[in-house]
Amino acid sequence: MKRPTMLVQALLHQAALDLDLSVERDQKRVSDRCKHEGLSFLTIALPLLSDALERGLETETFTCPTQFSRHGSLPRFLGGFFKRVFTKDGRLLPNPCPDTIYYIRQICRFFKKLKIGCTPSRERAAIRNFLAVEGELRQMTPQVLRKDIILDETAGIIWSQVFPEPDYGSFVCHHGPGVTADRYLANARYRIRHWNQRSEFSFPSDLHCYPNFGVAARVANGDTVFCVSEDGEGAERVEGVKYLDLRDELPVRVVFVPKTQTAPRVIAIEPSHMQYMQQSVKDYMYDVLERHSLTKRSIRFVRQDVNQRLAYRSSIDKRLATLDLKMRVIEFIFNSFNVSLRPQGYSIISRMRVRCMLRYRMDRTSS
Repeated sequence: MKRPTMLVQALLHQAALDLDLSVERDQKRVSDRCKHEGLSFLTIALPLLSDALERGLETETFTCPTQFSRHGSLPRFLGGFFKRVFTKDGRLLPNPCPDTIYYIRQICRFFKKLKIGCTPSRERAAIRNFLAVEGELRQMTPQVLRKDIILDETAGIIWSQVFPEPDYGSFVCHHGPGVTADRYLANARYRIRHWNQRSEFSFPSDLHCYPNFGVAARVANGDTVFCVSEDGEGAERVEGVKYLDLRDELPVRVVFVPKTQTAPRVIAIEPSHMQYMQQSVKDYMYDVLERHSLTKRSIRFVRQDVNQRLAYRSSIDKRLATLDLKMRVIEFIFNSFNVSLRPQGYSIISRMRVRCMLRYRMDRTSS
């Protein structure tokens, strides 16, 4: 803990020189709290103080987090800094010092996103929350499919204009850049070994799993077919695809990726044949949504500069808002999306989504 403490104390010393403030007590508090609380003071407690600062700037009233002792409404730690931004009772000053705000954020957020894993107890809490959200999504399926005449007619009008009845034969499946649940390397993924039975209607295997229909027919008839091996040397026999019933489908592989010390980022890595299908639907939706007159000025995937300008402008005029895709928000968006796309869109999405998420395998790294 000596070196992280020294880094924060060095930041405090630089702030003292630039802002003409006394920071001896703040340096001592950093040393004492790191000694008793460990790294969590730098990675969890200090970022909470920065979040409180930003909320205070937006609402013009500062509320001190419970992790810090107070003098009036302001924290004793960095008290000299906060007095240049807020009054003693927590109200925003008419002209808060921008340099002081900068240094408070630098000091409090310096260790927020270390590339180290969370404690086992926080990882277990994260996986429990993940499973709870997945269970709620499964329970909401009957609500998504229930009859609603007004909603069905409205969604049908919009869906038919933006997305006509898709031509499944025009979907071009391909693999993405990420890792897969079955741990296949990039070249090995092109040998499709499994295919979900429920996906056969929208994504016929003879169209997507073989080089051409001739090879698919010969394999189906039991003929021996050879192709170039994965290493490019010699030939290998082409085996037929194994069709999986719903109960036999391969589960996702759940991994933890370092984000903050409060909670890890939980990622569900799907099997390669599922990602293979999903990439084709992604390309189709990107193309349609960015070209159609009803959506091209509102939904953008490729150009992020427009979204950045809108986010900056809306932070001032409050006309628009951004959604932080946390677990509960994703649950709301998923159900709203399914309701708006039914009946055609829901069938497509459901056929390419891994349903066996409750049968997870958990890794500690995203290898």
